[in-house]
Amino acid sequence: MKRLPLALMVSLLLALVHGMIYVWLMPPWQHYDEPNHFEYTWLLANRLRLPEEGEYDPDMRRAVAQSMIAAGFFRGMDALPDLEAPDGEVWIGTYEQLTEPPIYYALTAIPVWLLRSAPITTQLYAARLVSVSLLLVSIWAIHGLASEITHPGSPLRWMLPAGAALLPGYVEMMTSVNNDVGAAAFMALVLWGTVRLVMRGISLWTLLWSGAVAGICLLVKETSYLAFPLWLVGVGLAVMRKGWWRILAWTGLGAAGLLALLLSIGWGDANTWFRRTDQSANDRQVHANAPLGQAVFALQLMDTGQAQGDQVQLTQIVPAETLQTLRGEKVTVGAWIWADTPATLSMPILLAIKADRENEQAYNPVEIGTTPTFYAYIAYVPEDTSILMLNLSSLVTGGSAGGQVYLDGLVLARGEHPLGEAPSWDAAGAETGTWGGVRVVNALRNASAEGAGLRFYPWVDRLGKRILPDNSRPSQFLYSLVDFQVSEGYYRATAKNMLQTFWGKFGWGHVFLEGKYTYWALAVVTVVGLLGCGLFLWRKLNPTRALALLLLGIALASVWGLAVIRGVFYLIYWPFIPGARYAFPVLGATIGVLAFGWWSLVCPIGRWLKLPDGLLIGLMGVGMLALDIWSMLSIWSYYAG
Repeated sequence: MKRLPLALMVSLLLALVHGMIYVWLMPPWQHYDEPNHFEYTWLLANRLRLPEEGEYDPDMRRAVAQSMIAAGFFRGMDALPDLEAPDGEVWIGTYEQLTEPPIYYALTAIPVWLLRSAPITTQLYAARLVSVSLLLVSIWAIHGLASEITHPGSPLRWMLPAGAALLPGYVEMMTSVNNDVGAAAFMALVLWGTVRLVMRGISLWTLLWSGAVAGICLLVKETSYLAFPLWLVGVGLAVMRKGWWRILAWTGLGAAGLLALLLSIGWGDANTWFRRTDQSANDRQVHANAPLGQAVFALQLMDTGQAQGDQVQLTQIVPAETLQTLRGEKVTVGAWIWADTPATLSMPILLAIKADRENEQAYNPVEIGTTPTFYAYIAYVPEDTSILMLNLSSLVTGGSAGGQVYLDGLVLARGEHPLGEAPSWDAAGAETGTWGGVRVVNALRNASAEGAGLRFYPWVDRLGKRILPDNSRPSQFLYSLVDFQVSEGYYRATAKNMLQTFWGKFGWGHVFLEGKYTYWALAVVTVVGLLGCGLFLWRKLNPTRALALLLLGIALASVWGLAVIRGVFYLIYWPFIPGARYAFPVLGATIGVLAFGWWSLVCPIGRWLKLPDGLLIGLMGVGMLALDIWSMLSIWSYYAG
């Protein structure tokens, strides 16, 4: 039997010891949505079938809630779950997981089934041990990946698996009951196998097992769905390794990419307005009857049956600095509105979302005709409003659903203004003007649709709703880029949270590393690694290794990209800031980038000082061990306190 490489054996031992520490260090139920993930596992183990959406067991929930109380889960909270709830639906978490794919839960259900008569907390720890085994699988796969893309004797063969085994943020997540664990482990295997195909050429055995695991990823979690298309790309790159196949493949790939771009993106929608409609035409049109300028908002009239929950057609979020001037104030909302046929529909809806996710709406149904008429109403913006937006709806409550409704000269102005009088604007953009003899500033941008921008075609949104989390639309991502004034705070907060959760922010994201400057130091370490990689990656590579790195680059960009924009889909509802766990399926490649960058910068210094490579690797390992100890002390300090 072939002996395991020393780097792999040491890394597996580190991961096992590190993982077992975290299994017992983290109190029960103190991982993201762990009670609800465990509920899926428990139902599968005890009923030996996939649970249905909304299904629960009252006794199981009561036992979990009792365990949560005993473990101090509700420390500092205002209320405890009602163990005597009349319907038996005891609260153990907000987000049900029963609609998730089943593979991870089937694995964790095995020990839970064997221990189904044991206390519920014991069953939880047994499920956590399955996650530890998947942690070891991921370390094995990361070592395999490192072995494929590096030369024998390269320090990266140590740094990648050992770095993953010692990374506090990763190991803490990989010892929880959460299907993110399965996504990270199975996709790590896929990346290893796919890179192996690219580096060594097509091998039937590697092709079969990597393809099978890529298929399994479709049954783990949506964060691992990309494994299958990445595997297909890898197979294509493996074919490109030699001869005319390479030229033909690159030509075909470029042509397919260009065609996909042309079929996906168009021009002509209203800038800074988020589209939530599948209408094929642009939501902005040039219209001869436009009261202001040349362009108007144009939305397809829909009845309740057509809308299917998508009554809101266009949305604009008021920037935070503008909202600050409107909190606690009365405002006047107005617009020029007309349609192809007379109809009854809602005025533009002013929606104020509060921090507790409750909201207040202000709108009025109006009778509209076929000529432009100005309508307005007065509303109030509560002091505690966290998000303020205006929604344009074309949902018909009376009249015909055929044709289009047109809007122009939208206005949201502070104070009470004459409802029967339209503002007099200084320019067609409706930015500033006079209303009832008073100077006003419009809180809306591109209020008369004069500015045009990019749009995704409806088929892209329909596809996105099928494969993206929470039935999200790619148009929401596009909106975040176009209206960066609104989304800038989200991206800044996401970058911060990604950094923190990558290195170490634990529990439900509420346990931080101790020390005022700890995360600043880790940010410097991260930037140094990225800069080092960027500076030295340009060095000459053989074509095969270049293809493998191209594949890993595609994986990094797609998985990290989707992780970063995950919260964009909630911008029009409430803030959701994603963490690094959504990108851990490509941790091996991520560690590879950082480790290569660090080594590229440190190695010349070490050689100048005549230090052996082993000592440099050891010093980096000491740094990771120090971070581990600091992380454990931070966790112990929080929960012990």
